[in-house]
Amino acid sequence: MMKKLTSALLLAAMLTVSLTACGKAETPPDTTTAPSGAETTTQVTTAVTTENPYDENGYLKDGLPEDLTLNGETVNVYIADYNSAYAVDMYAEQLTGDRLRDTVYHVTASVEERLGVDLAYRTKQFVWADFTNFQAEVTNEILSGTSSFDILFGVHHYAAQMVKNNYFVDLSKTPHVDLTKPWYNQTILDTVMPTDYISFVAGSFSLVNIKSAFAMYYNADLYASLGRTEDLIALVKEGKWTREKLEALTLDAYADLDGDNVADPSDRYGITFGDWNKYCCFPAAFDMEIVGRDDANSFVCRFDSERAVDAVAYLCSLIHDNPTTLPALSSSVADANSYMVDSGGGNRVSKPFMDGNAMFTFSLVGDAATISPHVEFNFGILPTPKWDESQETYQTSLQRSCYALIPTTVQNETAAGAVLEAISSETYRTLVPEYCDVMLKTRYSNSQDVSDMYALILDSIIFDPGVEYSQIIGAPTDTFRASLTNNNPNWSSVIKGMIRVIDKKLGTLIPA
Repeated sequence: MMKKLTSALLLAAMLTVSLTACGKAETPPDTTTAPSGAETTTQVTTAVTTENPYDENGYLKDGLPEDLTLNGETVNVYIADYNSAYAVDMYAEQLTGDRLRDTVYHVTASVEERLGVDLAYRTKQFVWADFTNFQAEVTNEILSGTSSFDILFGVHHYAAQMVKNNYFVDLSKTPHVDLTKPWYNQTILDTVMPTDYISFVAGSFSLVNIKSAFAMYYNADLYASLGRTEDLIALVKEGKWTREKLEALTLDAYADLDGDNVADPSDRYGITFGDWNKYCCFPAAFDMEIVGRDDANSFVCRFDSERAVDAVAYLCSLIHDNPTTLPALSSSVADANSYMVDSGGGNRVSKPFMDGNAMFTFSLVGDAATISPHVEFNFGILPTPKWDESQETYQTSLQRSCYALIPTTVQNETAAGAVLEAISSETYRTLVPEYCDVMLKTRYSNSQDVSDMYALILDSIIFDPGVEYSQIIGAPTDTFRASLTNNNPNWSSVIKGMIRVIDKKLGTLIPA
């Protein structure tokens, strides 16, 4: 349970197969050499020169040579600042006294001093309406040979463009980049890449890859005042936090607070959503595989599964037929402000929840920074519920990700690789723990239950190719969201007409 838990996020140390609490290795391996990257004639790997591969805080160090210097070279870093949500945690011009922002500043300063490099940052803010134009600007720069950046961080992975042209280098062959290290997300590499050519990677170099994880918040005071006594944390730990349990706990939670006999945002609810994007949490939460691999290891759409069909029917009923649920809306509707509160970066939080009139809300991990300063009630965080108790694990996904790419026009790939590795490892060892230990544990809550829930949520993040390549293959997740919004429970009919097209487009992800 949390009282005013501002900016509450647990770390995102992304270990070999998943995100794991605080990024520390539980047991150091019996070796004094850092693991090397993919075998290639250009790969530069060096054994850690000290006997202990971990720093004084127990975080794995990178394998960059201690004497590596770039002799004052300038490396240009471009941050595609979508909805102003990316640059804030990746670049700070000066020290301000804010601990998190100052840690961002120190990441850059540390890398510059360590490598003898000048990092020149460039950012550009844009919104969804500018998305296609921004992609075109980036790829046109590369095609023209006039690209002014050596490393790109952003919301887009340019996979569609890579099918016809190699706009970005193969990171598995980039000197100094070791993709086996915990600061790079391994599930992206293992399940999402269509070929062995690694043109983009996600990782702990950006807090967006933590903040964007879907989660649930609950109003502990309202929960207790309505006579609920079941320990929610215990339910989660026992594997009993399911859709049916959520529905049972919110039964009869609705109340017509303004007495107008109209269900609207001014009333009390059991379940709310920040906005309609939060519907996109359900495929991962309910273990619906959107795109998987067939026996030939090729991508294949599986969004027509029995689970998906059952889930859409169930969710349509939960959202539209259950009086205790307030359906989600797009943030563009006329009365959006009565349903949702802007939480920054293009995200929204349920206003009824913020007002103390909702027991549960589907939201994002990063929304705690908005919720905490503005509520007076005790609240807590939980993972999104499972489909049923037979589902082995809780699962969540990211509403959006941050990827790292190096363009083929890079002036010095070796230097860019060293900088990417240094930024990623430094962020992993300093900024992520700061976000975890100070913003969550130390400053706002000492509750072990809170820490356990954040760790569980972040450890349960999965990457589905159907999400990562959604816009390329016809946006099946948008169709899913629309089915829930429009109360269309016949998913079998909806997806049937899309499967062949999706599979065909999946086939184009692999260059001929």
